[in-house]
Amino acid sequence: MSTEEKKSIALIELSRGHHECLYAQSLFLQRSGYEVFLVTPAATKNLVEAFDTIKDQFFHRLGKSRLKNIFQFRQIMAWLKEYGIEEIIINTAQGSQCRDFVWWAKKKQLYGVLHGVHRLQQSRTQQWISKYIKKYFVLNDYILHVLPAVEVRRFHVASFYPIFFPPQISAVIEKPDDEFWVCIPGQVEFKRRDYATLLQQIDSNLNPKIKFILLGQAFHAHGDGERLQQGLREKNLLSRFKFFTEYVSGAVFKAYAENSDLVLPLIHPSKDYLQNYLSQQISGSFNIAFAYAKPMLLDKVFSQFDDFRTSSRFYEKTDLQHQLNNCVQQVDELKRLSQSIKAYEKFGLDYQARHYVEHLCSAT
Repeated sequence: MSTEEKKSIALIELSRGHHECLYAQSLFLQRSGYEVFLVTPAATKNLVEAFDTIKDQFFHRLGKSRLKNIFQFRQIMAWLKEYGIEEIIINTAQGSQCRDFVWWAKKKQLYGVLHGVHRLQQSRTQQWISKYIKKYFVLNDYILHVLPAVEVRRFHVASFYPIFFPPQISAVIEKPDDEFWVCIPGQVEFKRRDYATLLQQIDSNLNPKIKFILLGQAFHAHGDGERLQQGLREKNLLSRFKFFTEYVSGAVFKAYAENSDLVLPLIHPSKDYLQNYLSQQISGSFNIAFAYAKPMLLDKVFSQFDDFRTSSRFYEKTDLQHQLNNCVQQVDELKRLSQSIKAYEKFGLDYQARHYVEHLCSAT
């Protein structure tokens, strides 16, 4: 795209979630010659202010009041009109706020990122949204392939991988030479990861080098940090875990991710509450592993997917501790997996940016 052909596009997040998917999209667009404008909640300003890909930003204050939100939508639309923006990518293209916003923006070209593909078939709200959304993205090929082909064509669905993050200087941390860091990314919530199985499986036979890094806030309104700590105390294993009591800054997160030896998502789809991660949505842990070229240790059910065969080792739930111990002894194999991730074309910036923009520009 030449300078004369440069177009403006807005990347909009209406909720406080999924901000980790914004930078990669803005980078893809900027590299392809777009001027990118960002709209996000004022409460998440600190999460996006380091973006070096944005022409200008608008911070909204959407909330639960539909009446107050009307005023916010009008402000957003006026701001978009000021810059002559006709194309919008909605970063969380689901839920009631999105339903209301697309009505205001219905004369624009609208695209959306879908974080739960079941909504396309099961949600009346999503049916309304899909009247206005021109094309969708999902966050991994395996989610795309789970959708029936007819649905992929009907809703014009493609995938991208948000595995690129804004420039950030890592915090200074110390890692003892004799420690093997197993990173479990994300806030500590039992509904998101199977900490219960981890508690059941590990005991005094765990390799003494292993240190679990719980890379997310453990104690918050919906957090289960205290519950997990109590279980670890009962097994005399609390010292083997690193907890974060407060929000983990980008610099700290990057430092621990870079220094980890292994990523353990703790996603076991045999658990009813985690089945969605096999067919409807991804775990953010996958993207952390891809982004930092860290091998994963995954439930064997994920071995059916190419991305994970390239990047992971697999285990049965009842064999988790044994496989963790094996990883400590097989560092060369982990290094090989790390190199495989780095060399995998699909995880490269050129590949991701090209496929993302090609889908935006393709005919419907």
